[in-house]
Amino acid sequence: MVVLGELLDSQALSLEVHCEPAGARTQSVRIVHASEVPSIDSWLRGGEVLLTVGALVDLADPAASADYAARVRAGGAVALGIGLGEGLPHSEVPPTIVAAAKEESLVLFGVPQRTAFVDVVDAFTSLREAEYARELHAVASAQRSIAGLLAGPGMERAVESLRSRLGAEVAVLNPAGVVIAGGLTAAAVAEAAATAVRAAFSASAGPQETGLSGLVLYPVGAAPLAWLAVRDAGSDPRSFSPRARSLVLTTTAALLHISLSGTEPQDASAVLNPQASLPERRAAWHLTGAEEEGELRLVCLEQVPADRVLWLVGWLAGAAGMAGDSATAAILCGPRSYPQVLRIARLAGAEIREDAEVDLESAAHTAAGWFGGADPQSELAGLLGAVDPTAAARFADRVLGPLATAPRSWMVTLRAAARLGQTGEPVAAELGVHRHTVRAHITKLGDLLGRDLHDPEQLRLVHVALQLRERSLTNRM
Repeated sequence: MVVLGELLDSQALSLEVHCEPAGARTQSVRIVHASEVPSIDSWLRGGEVLLTVGALVDLADPAASADYAARVRAGGAVALGIGLGEGLPHSEVPPTIVAAAKEESLVLFGVPQRTAFVDVVDAFTSLREAEYARELHAVASAQRSIAGLLAGPGMERAVESLRSRLGAEVAVLNPAGVVIAGGLTAAAVAEAAATAVRAAFSASAGPQETGLSGLVLYPVGAAPLAWLAVRDAGSDPRSFSPRARSLVLTTTAALLHISLSGTEPQDASAVLNPQASLPERRAAWHLTGAEEEGELRLVCLEQVPADRVLWLVGWLAGAAGMAGDSATAAILCGPRSYPQVLRIARLAGAEIREDAEVDLESAAHTAAGWFGGADPQSELAGLLGAVDPTAAARFADRVLGPLATAPRSWMVTLRAAARLGQTGEPVAAELGVHRHTVRAHITKLGDLLGRDLHDPEQLRLVHVALQLRERSLTNRM
Protein backbone atom coordinates (compact mmCIF):
# COMPACT_ATOMS: atom_id res chain seq x y z
CA MET A 1 0.00 0.00 0.00
CA VAL A 2 1.48 3.35 -1.10
CA VAL A 3 0.57 6.32 1.08
CA LEU A 4 0.35 9.88 -0.13
CA GLY A 5 3.26 11.13 1.98
CA GLU A 6 5.70 8.88 0.09
CA LEU A 7 4.74 10.50 -3.19
CA LEU A 8 4.80 14.07 -1.87
CA ASP A 9 8.25 13.53 -0.32
CA SER A 10 9.87 12.23 -3.52
CA GLN A 11 12.92 14.44 -4.14
CA ALA A 12 13.00 13.41 -7.77
CA LEU A 13 9.56 14.93 -8.36
CA SER A 14 10.07 18.23 -6.44
CA LEU A 15 6.34 18.63 -5.89
CA GLU A 16 5.22 21.95 -4.38
CA VAL A 17 2.62 21.31 -1.66
CA HIS A 18 0.15 24.19 -1.21
CA CYS A 19 -2.54 22.58 0.92
CA GLU A 20 -2.09 19.65 3.28
CA PRO A 21 -4.86 18.91 5.80
CA ALA A 22 -3.90 17.17 9.02
CA GLY A 23 -3.42 13.42 8.61
CA ALA A 24 -3.58 13.57 4.83
CA ARG A 25 -0.16 12.00 4.31
CA THR A 26 -1.30 8.62 5.65
CA GLN A 27 -4.04 8.26 3.03
CA SER A 28 -3.68 5.28 0.71
CA VAL A 29 -3.10 6.01 -3.00
CA ARG A 30 -4.77 3.58 -5.37
CA ILE A 31 -3.69 5.11 -8.68
CA VAL A 32 -2.26 8.30 -10.27
CA HIS A 33 -4.50 9.59 -13.05
CA ALA A 34 -4.36 12.59 -15.41
CA SER A 35 -7.55 14.14 -16.81
CA GLU A 36 -8.88 17.43 -18.13
CA VAL A 37 -12.56 16.49 -17.82
CA PRO A 38 -14.42 19.29 -15.95
CA SER A 39 -17.13 17.00 -14.49
CA ILE A 40 -14.47 14.73 -13.05
CA ASP A 41 -16.48 13.39 -10.09
CA SER A 42 -18.33 10.85 -12.25
CA TRP A 43 -15.01 9.43 -13.52
CA LEU A 44 -13.35 8.83 -10.17
CA ARG A 45 -13.60 5.70 -8.00
CA GLY A 46 -11.73 6.86 -4.89
CA GLY A 47 -8.08 6.81 -3.84
CA GLU A 48 -6.76 8.68 -6.89
CA VAL A 49 -4.09 11.35 -7.14
CA LEU A 50 -5.55 13.48 -9.92
CA LEU A 51 -3.30 15.50 -12.24
CA THR A 52 -4.52 18.36 -14.47
CA VAL A 53 -3.19 21.47 -16.21
CA GLY A 54 -6.63 23.15 -16.07
CA ALA A 55 -7.07 23.20 -19.85
CA LEU A 56 -10.87 23.04 -19.62
CA VAL A 57 -11.43 24.60 -16.18
CA ASP A 58 -10.52 28.19 -15.35
CA LEU A 59 -8.67 27.62 -12.09
CA ALA A 60 -8.16 31.38 -11.70
CA ASP A 61 -11.93 31.87 -11.45
CA PRO A 62 -13.19 31.51 -7.85
CA ALA A 63 -16.53 29.93 -8.79
CA ALA A 64 -14.99 27.49 -11.29
CA SER A 65 -12.22 26.55 -8.86
CA ALA A 66 -14.68 25.96 -6.02
CA ASP A 67 -16.88 23.75 -8.22
CA TYR A 68 -13.91 21.76 -9.53
CA ALA A 69 -12.37 21.20 -6.07
CA ALA A 70 -15.74 20.06 -4.74
CA ARG A 71 -16.09 17.56 -7.61
CA VAL A 72 -12.59 16.17 -7.04
CA ARG A 73 -13.35 15.73 -3.36
CA ALA A 74 -16.77 14.18 -4.02
CA GLY A 75 -15.17 11.63 -6.38
CA GLY A 76 -12.94 10.39 -3.59
CA ALA A 77 -9.57 11.58 -4.87
CA VAL A 78 -6.93 11.96 -2.15
CA ALA A 79 -4.98 14.78 -3.85
CA LEU A 80 -5.00 17.20 -6.79
CA GLY A 81 -1.85 18.12 -8.71
CA ILE A 82 -1.66 21.16 -11.04
CA GLY A 83 0.81 21.00 -13.94
CA LEU A 84 2.82 24.26 -14.26
CA GLY A 85 5.08 25.73 -16.93
CA GLU A 86 5.51 27.72 -20.15
CA GLY A 87 2.84 27.06 -22.73
CA LEU A 88 0.48 25.75 -20.04
CA PRO A 89 -2.51 27.65 -18.61
CA HIS A 90 -0.61 28.36 -15.36
CA SER A 91 3.03 28.91 -14.42
CA GLU A 92 2.08 29.11 -10.72
CA VAL A 93 -0.72 27.53 -8.74
CA PRO A 94 -3.60 30.06 -8.73
CA PRO A 95 -4.57 31.32 -5.26
CA THR A 96 -8.20 30.64 -6.11
CA ILE A 97 -7.70 26.86 -6.41
CA VAL A 98 -5.58 26.92 -3.23
CA ALA A 99 -8.46 28.57 -1.36
CA ALA A 100 -10.94 26.08 -2.85
CA ALA A 101 -8.72 23.10 -1.86
CA LYS A 102 -8.47 24.38 1.72
CA GLU A 103 -12.25 24.75 1.81
CA GLU A 104 -12.64 21.07 0.75
CA SER A 105 -9.74 19.81 2.92
CA LEU A 106 -8.13 18.52 -0.26
CA VAL A 107 -4.38 18.02 -0.68
CA LEU A 108 -3.12 20.32 -3.43
CA PHE A 109 0.34 20.42 -4.99
CA GLY A 110 2.00 21.93 -8.01
CA VAL A 111 3.95 19.85 -10.55
CA PRO A 112 6.95 21.90 -11.81
CA GLN A 113 7.70 22.15 -15.53
CA ARG A 114 10.71 19.85 -15.32
CA THR A 115 8.49 17.06 -13.90
CA ALA A 116 6.23 15.43 -16.47
CA PHE A 117 2.97 13.83 -15.43
CA VAL A 118 4.38 10.48 -16.53
CA ASP A 119 7.21 10.97 -14.02
CA VAL A 120 4.64 11.16 -11.22
CA VAL A 121 2.96 8.01 -12.55
CA ASP A 122 6.34 6.21 -12.76
CA ALA A 123 7.24 7.27 -9.22
CA PHE A 124 3.96 5.88 -7.93
CA THR A 125 4.47 2.64 -9.87
CA SER A 126 7.98 2.24 -8.42
CA LEU A 127 6.70 2.83 -4.90
CA ARG A 128 3.93 0.31 -5.42
CA GLU A 129 6.33 -2.32 -6.81
CA ALA A 130 8.73 -1.79 -3.90
CA GLU A 131 5.82 -2.08 -1.45
CA TYR A 132 4.64 -5.26 -3.18
CA ALA A 133 8.14 -6.74 -2.94
CA ARG A 134 8.24 -5.91 0.77
CA GLU A 135 4.84 -7.53 1.21
CA LEU A 136 5.95 -10.71 -0.55
CA HIS A 137 9.03 -10.89 1.62
CA ALA A 138 7.00 -10.31 4.79
CA VAL A 139 4.41 -12.92 3.76
CA ALA A 140 7.05 -15.50 2.86
CA SER A 141 8.89 -14.83 6.12
CA ALA A 142 5.67 -15.23 8.11
CA GLN A 143 4.79 -18.45 6.30
CA ARG A 144 8.23 -19.98 6.88
CA SER A 145 8.21 -18.98 10.54
CA ILE A 146 4.74 -20.35 11.25
CA ALA A 147 5.40 -23.60 9.35
CA GLY A 148 8.62 -24.11 11.31
CA LEU A 149 6.98 -23.39 14.65
CA LEU A 150 4.09 -25.77 13.94
CA ALA A 151 6.57 -28.48 13.02
CA GLY A 152 8.74 -27.81 16.08
CA PRO A 153 7.72 -25.96 19.25
CA GLY A 154 4.03 -26.29 18.47
CA MET A 155 0.79 -24.43 17.89
CA GLU A 156 1.03 -22.04 20.84
CA ARG A 157 4.34 -20.61 19.59
CA ALA A 158 3.02 -20.40 16.02
CA VAL A 159 -0.04 -18.45 17.14
CA GLU A 160 2.12 -16.12 19.21
CA SER A 161 4.30 -15.44 16.14
CA LEU A 162 1.21 -14.64 14.06
CA ARG A 163 -0.14 -12.35 16.79
CA SER A 164 3.16 -10.45 16.90
CA ARG A 165 3.34 -10.05 13.12
CA LEU A 166 -0.27 -8.90 12.71
CA GLY A 167 -0.45 -6.84 15.88
CA ALA A 168 -3.81 -8.52 16.54
CA GLU A 169 -5.50 -10.85 19.02
CA VAL A 170 -5.22 -14.41 17.69
CA ALA A 171 -6.56 -17.74 18.94
CA VAL A 172 -7.35 -21.20 17.60
CA LEU A 173 -10.70 -22.70 18.61
CA ASN A 174 -11.97 -26.21 18.08
CA PRO A 175 -15.36 -26.65 16.32
CA ALA A 176 -17.17 -26.55 19.67
CA GLY A 177 -15.73 -23.09 20.37
CA VAL A 178 -13.11 -24.09 22.95
CA VAL A 179 -9.81 -22.18 22.75
CA ILE A 180 -6.93 -24.61 22.15
CA ALA A 181 -4.15 -22.10 21.48
CA GLY A 182 -3.56 -18.35 21.72
CA GLY A 183 -5.87 -15.98 23.51
CA LEU A 184 -8.62 -13.40 23.14
CA THR A 185 -10.42 -11.14 25.58
CA ALA A 186 -13.30 -12.77 27.44
CA ALA A 187 -15.86 -10.97 25.27
CA ALA A 188 -14.07 -12.03 22.09
CA VAL A 189 -13.84 -15.66 23.26
CA ALA A 190 -17.60 -15.75 23.94
CA GLU A 191 -18.44 -14.23 20.56
CA ALA A 192 -15.95 -16.44 18.68
CA ALA A 193 -17.27 -19.57 20.39
CA ALA A 194 -20.88 -18.69 19.55
CA THR A 195 -19.94 -17.99 15.92
CA ALA A 196 -18.07 -21.30 15.63
CA VAL A 197 -21.04 -23.28 16.95
CA ARG A 198 -23.57 -21.42 14.78
CA ALA A 199 -21.42 -22.13 11.72
CA ALA A 200 -21.88 -25.87 12.34
CA PHE A 201 -25.64 -25.47 11.87
CA SER A 202 -25.50 -23.23 8.79
CA ALA A 203 -24.54 -23.77 5.17
CA SER A 204 -22.23 -20.76 5.08
CA ALA A 205 -18.60 -21.42 4.15
CA GLY A 206 -15.41 -19.38 4.33
CA PRO A 207 -14.48 -16.73 6.89
CA GLN A 208 -17.21 -15.93 9.42
CA GLU A 209 -17.93 -12.37 10.49
CA THR A 210 -18.95 -11.95 14.12
CA GLY A 211 -20.96 -9.48 16.12
CA LEU A 212 -17.78 -8.04 17.61
CA SER A 213 -15.96 -5.31 15.66
CA GLY A 214 -12.79 -6.55 13.95
CA LEU A 215 -13.25 -10.21 14.97
CA VAL A 216 -13.25 -12.73 12.09
CA LEU A 217 -13.06 -16.54 12.15
CA TYR A 218 -11.14 -18.32 9.38
CA PRO A 219 -11.97 -22.02 8.81
CA VAL A 220 -9.18 -24.55 9.26
CA GLY A 221 -10.11 -27.18 6.68
CA ALA A 222 -13.43 -27.80 4.97
CA ALA A 223 -15.17 -29.57 7.91
CA PRO A 224 -13.60 -27.48 9.63
CA LEU A 225 -11.21 -29.07 12.15
CA ALA A 226 -10.77 -25.72 13.91
CA TRP A 227 -11.21 -21.96 13.56
CA LEU A 228 -8.48 -19.33 13.41
CA ALA A 229 -9.95 -16.32 15.25
CA VAL A 230 -8.32 -12.95 14.58
CA ARG A 231 -9.34 -9.62 16.01
CA ASP A 232 -7.77 -6.45 14.61
CA ALA A 233 -6.31 -4.49 17.49
CA GLY A 234 -6.03 -1.22 15.54
CA SER A 235 -2.39 -1.82 14.58
CA ASP A 236 -0.47 0.09 11.91
CA PRO A 237 -2.24 -0.91 8.65
CA ARG A 238 1.06 -0.74 6.83
CA SER A 239 2.42 -3.79 8.66
CA PHE A 240 0.43 -5.87 6.17
CA SER A 241 -1.87 -4.71 3.40
CA PRO A 242 -5.35 -6.31 3.38
CA ARG A 243 -4.21 -8.53 0.50
CA ALA A 244 -1.03 -9.66 2.27
CA ARG A 245 -2.87 -10.09 5.57
CA SER A 246 -5.46 -12.31 3.91
CA LEU A 247 -2.71 -14.39 2.32
CA VAL A 248 -0.92 -14.85 5.64
CA LEU A 249 -4.14 -15.91 7.38
CA THR A 250 -5.29 -18.35 4.69
CA THR A 251 -1.82 -19.91 4.57
CA THR A 252 -1.75 -20.21 8.35
CA ALA A 253 -5.17 -21.88 8.29
CA ALA A 254 -3.88 -24.38 5.70
CA LEU A 255 -0.77 -25.12 7.80
CA LEU A 256 -2.94 -25.56 10.91
CA HIS A 257 -5.12 -28.00 8.99
CA ILE A 258 -2.08 -30.13 8.20
CA SER A 259 -0.97 -29.93 11.82
CA LEU A 260 -4.40 -30.88 13.18
CA SER A 261 -5.16 -33.70 10.73
CA GLY A 262 -5.69 -36.93 12.63
CA THR A 263 -6.80 -35.19 15.82
CA GLU A 264 -10.52 -35.76 15.27
CA PRO A 265 -12.39 -37.08 18.35
CA GLN A 266 -12.45 -40.84 18.80
CA ASP A 267 -15.74 -42.71 18.78
CA ALA A 268 -17.03 -42.78 22.35
CA SER A 269 -20.61 -43.82 21.55
CA ALA A 270 -20.22 -47.00 23.65
CA VAL A 271 -20.56 -44.77 26.74
CA LEU A 272 -24.36 -44.74 26.31
CA ASN A 273 -24.74 -48.22 24.83
CA PRO A 274 -26.71 -50.30 27.37
CA GLN A 275 -25.49 -53.51 25.72
CA ALA A 276 -21.84 -52.62 26.44
CA SER A 277 -20.21 -53.81 29.66
CA LEU A 278 -19.19 -51.26 32.27
CA PRO A 279 -15.46 -51.69 31.46
CA GLU A 280 -16.26 -51.00 27.81
CA ARG A 281 -18.26 -47.92 28.73
CA ARG A 282 -15.54 -46.76 31.10
CA ALA A 283 -12.89 -47.15 28.39
CA ALA A 284 -15.05 -45.19 25.93
CA TRP A 285 -15.65 -42.45 28.52
CA HIS A 286 -11.92 -42.02 29.09
CA LEU A 287 -11.45 -41.60 25.32
CA THR A 288 -13.20 -38.24 25.73
CA GLY A 289 -10.47 -37.02 28.06
CA ALA A 290 -12.70 -37.33 31.13
CA GLU A 291 -11.37 -38.38 34.50
CA GLU A 292 -14.44 -38.26 36.75
CA GLU A 293 -17.06 -41.04 36.61
CA GLY A 294 -19.47 -39.84 39.30
CA GLU A 295 -21.59 -36.69 39.57
CA LEU A 296 -22.26 -36.63 35.84
CA ARG A 297 -25.17 -35.04 33.97
CA LEU A 298 -27.27 -36.69 31.30
CA VAL A 299 -29.09 -34.22 29.08
CA CYS A 300 -31.75 -35.11 26.51
CA LEU A 301 -32.17 -32.61 23.67
CA GLU A 302 -35.09 -32.39 21.25
CA GLN A 303 -35.71 -30.55 17.97
CA VAL A 304 -32.05 -30.47 16.96
CA PRO A 305 -30.00 -31.87 14.06
CA ALA A 306 -28.69 -34.71 16.22
CA ASP A 307 -25.74 -35.58 13.99
CA ARG A 308 -24.35 -32.02 14.09
CA VAL A 309 -24.90 -31.66 17.85
CA LEU A 310 -23.11 -34.94 18.53
CA TRP A 311 -20.27 -33.94 16.20
CA LEU A 312 -19.75 -30.75 18.20
CA VAL A 313 -20.06 -32.53 21.55
CA GLY A 314 -17.35 -34.94 20.45
CA TRP A 315 -14.85 -32.06 20.57
CA LEU A 316 -15.55 -31.41 24.26
CA ALA A 317 -13.40 -33.04 26.93
CA GLY A 318 -15.62 -35.14 29.16
CA ALA A 319 -18.72 -35.38 26.95
CA ALA A 320 -20.24 -38.07 24.73
CA GLY A 321 -23.64 -38.67 23.22
CA MET A 322 -25.98 -40.83 21.24
CA ALA A 323 -28.87 -40.05 18.92
CA GLY A 324 -32.39 -41.14 19.74
CA ASP A 325 -33.41 -40.25 16.19
CA SER A 326 -32.48 -37.52 13.69
CA ALA A 327 -33.91 -34.80 15.97
CA THR A 328 -33.11 -36.02 19.50
CA ALA A 329 -29.85 -36.69 21.33
CA ALA A 330 -28.73 -37.73 24.80
CA ILE A 331 -25.46 -36.26 26.02
CA LEU A 332 -23.43 -37.40 29.02
CA CYS A 333 -21.19 -34.69 30.41
CA GLY A 334 -18.90 -33.98 33.33
CA PRO A 335 -18.95 -30.87 35.54
CA ARG A 336 -16.60 -28.91 33.25
CA SER A 337 -18.31 -29.77 29.96
CA TYR A 338 -21.88 -29.38 31.26
CA PRO A 339 -22.03 -25.56 30.72
CA GLN A 340 -20.52 -26.02 27.25
CA VAL A 341 -23.15 -28.61 26.34
CA LEU A 342 -25.90 -26.24 27.47
CA ARG A 343 -24.32 -23.47 25.36
CA ILE A 344 -24.34 -25.69 22.27
CA ALA A 345 -27.95 -26.65 22.99
CA ARG A 346 -28.97 -22.99 23.29
CA LEU A 347 -27.23 -21.97 20.07
CA ALA A 348 -28.76 -24.94 18.26
CA GLY A 349 -32.23 -23.86 19.40
CA ALA A 350 -32.74 -27.17 21.20
CA GLU A 351 -35.36 -27.99 23.80
CA ILE A 352 -34.03 -29.74 26.91
CA ARG A 353 -36.46 -32.59 27.59
CA GLU A 354 -34.55 -34.20 30.47
CA ASP A 355 -31.59 -33.24 32.64
CA ALA A 356 -30.60 -35.81 35.27
CA GLU A 357 -27.80 -36.53 37.72
CA VAL A 358 -26.29 -39.93 36.90
CA ASP A 359 -23.08 -41.88 37.19
CA LEU A 360 -21.29 -43.79 34.46
CA GLU A 361 -22.88 -47.08 35.43
CA SER A 362 -26.51 -45.88 35.20
CA ALA A 363 -26.22 -43.37 32.32
CA ALA A 364 -26.68 -45.78 29.42
CA HIS A 365 -29.82 -47.36 30.82
CA THR A 366 -31.28 -43.99 31.76
CA ALA A 367 -30.78 -42.76 28.20
CA ALA A 368 -32.30 -45.94 26.78
CA GLY A 369 -35.29 -45.45 29.06
CA TRP A 370 -35.76 -41.88 27.80
CA PHE A 371 -35.75 -43.01 24.19
CA GLY A 372 -37.94 -46.04 24.85
CA GLY A 373 -35.58 -48.26 22.90
CA ALA A 374 -34.97 -51.97 22.98
CA ASP A 375 -33.30 -51.84 26.39
CA PRO A 376 -35.40 -53.96 28.78
CA GLN A 377 -35.16 -51.28 31.45
CA SER A 378 -37.08 -48.78 29.29
CA GLU A 379 -40.50 -50.34 29.91
CA LEU A 380 -39.95 -50.22 33.68
CA ALA A 381 -38.76 -46.61 33.41
CA GLY A 382 -41.89 -45.69 31.48
CA LEU A 383 -44.12 -47.36 34.05
CA LEU A 384 -42.39 -45.74 37.01
CA GLY A 385 -42.69 -42.37 35.30
CA ALA A 386 -46.41 -42.48 36.05
CA VAL A 387 -45.86 -42.74 39.82
CA ASP A 388 -46.60 -39.63 41.87
CA PRO A 389 -43.22 -37.84 42.35
CA THR A 390 -43.75 -37.19 46.06
CA ALA A 391 -44.72 -40.82 46.76
CA ALA A 392 -41.81 -42.01 44.62
CA ALA A 393 -39.30 -39.90 46.56
CA ARG A 394 -40.65 -41.13 49.92
CA PHE A 395 -40.45 -44.77 48.81
CA ALA A 396 -36.90 -44.39 47.47
CA ASP A 397 -35.73 -42.64 50.65
CA ARG A 398 -37.28 -45.34 52.87
CA VAL A 399 -35.65 -48.19 50.94
CA LEU A 400 -32.33 -46.57 50.08
CA GLY A 401 -31.80 -44.06 52.86
CA PRO A 402 -29.08 -46.03 54.68
CA LEU A 403 -26.99 -46.09 51.49
CA ALA A 404 -25.99 -42.43 51.91
CA THR A 405 -22.77 -43.56 53.59
CA ALA A 406 -21.99 -46.38 51.13
CA PRO A 407 -18.76 -46.09 49.11
CA ARG A 408 -19.21 -45.30 45.43
CA SER A 409 -17.77 -48.68 44.35
CA TRP A 410 -20.48 -50.46 46.35
CA MET A 411 -23.18 -48.43 44.62
CA VAL A 412 -21.80 -49.31 41.19
CA THR A 413 -22.03 -52.98 42.14
CA LEU A 414 -25.57 -52.53 43.51
CA ARG A 415 -26.88 -50.84 40.36
CA ALA A 416 -25.43 -53.54 38.13
CA ALA A 417 -26.80 -56.33 40.31
CA ALA A 418 -30.25 -54.69 40.53
CA ARG A 419 -30.41 -54.19 36.78
CA LEU A 420 -29.28 -57.75 36.00
CA GLY A 421 -31.49 -59.24 38.72
CA GLN A 422 -28.70 -61.38 40.19
CA THR A 423 -25.55 -61.10 42.28
CA GLY A 424 -23.21 -63.66 40.78
CA GLU A 425 -20.82 -64.09 37.88
CA PRO A 426 -22.70 -61.90 35.31
CA VAL A 427 -22.29 -58.86 37.58
CA ALA A 428 -18.57 -59.54 38.00
CA ALA A 429 -18.19 -59.94 34.23
CA GLU A 430 -19.97 -56.67 33.48
CA LEU A 431 -18.00 -54.71 36.06
CA GLY A 432 -14.69 -56.35 35.25
CA VAL A 433 -14.06 -57.38 38.87
CA HIS A 434 -13.72 -60.70 40.72
CA ARG A 435 -16.91 -62.44 41.80
CA HIS A 436 -15.70 -62.39 45.41
CA THR A 437 -15.61 -58.57 45.23
CA VAL A 438 -19.23 -58.55 44.06
CA ARG A 439 -20.27 -60.93 46.84
CA ALA A 440 -18.49 -58.81 49.48
CA HIS A 441 -20.11 -55.58 48.26
CA ILE A 442 -23.58 -57.14 48.13
CA THR A 443 -23.22 -58.58 51.64
CA LYS A 444 -22.12 -55.24 53.12
CA LEU A 445 -24.91 -53.38 51.28
CA GLY A 446 -27.43 -55.88 52.59
CA ASP A 447 -26.19 -55.24 56.11
CA LEU A 448 -26.67 -51.47 55.62
CA LEU A 449 -30.19 -51.90 54.26
CA GLY A 450 -31.23 -54.70 56.59
CA ARG A 451 -32.18 -56.81 53.56
CA ASP A 452 -30.96 -60.05 52.04
CA LEU A 453 -29.90 -58.80 48.60
CA HIS A 454 -29.18 -62.34 47.44
CA ASP A 455 -32.98 -62.78 47.52
CA PRO A 456 -34.30 -61.87 43.98
CA GLU A 457 -37.47 -60.28 45.47
CA GLN A 458 -35.46 -57.95 47.71
CA LEU A 459 -33.11 -57.12 44.83
CA ARG A 460 -36.08 -56.21 42.60
CA LEU A 461 -37.42 -53.93 45.33
CA VAL A 462 -34.07 -52.10 45.51
CA HIS A 463 -34.00 -51.86 41.72
CA VAL A 464 -37.41 -50.14 41.69
CA ALA A 465 -36.24 -47.76 44.42
CA LEU A 466 -33.11 -46.87 42.43
CA GLN A 467 -35.21 -46.15 39.34
CA LEU A 468 -37.61 -43.97 41.33
CA ARG A 469 -34.72 -42.02 42.88
CA GLU A 470 -33.26 -41.25 39.43
CA ARG A 471 -36.73 -40.18 38.23
CA SER A 472 -37.12 -37.97 41.34
CA LEU A 473 -33.77 -36.25 40.72
CA THR A 474 -34.77 -35.56 37.12
CA ASN A 475 -38.12 -34.05 38.17
CA ARG A 476 -36.34 -31.63 40.53
CA MET A 477 -34.40 -29.98 37.66
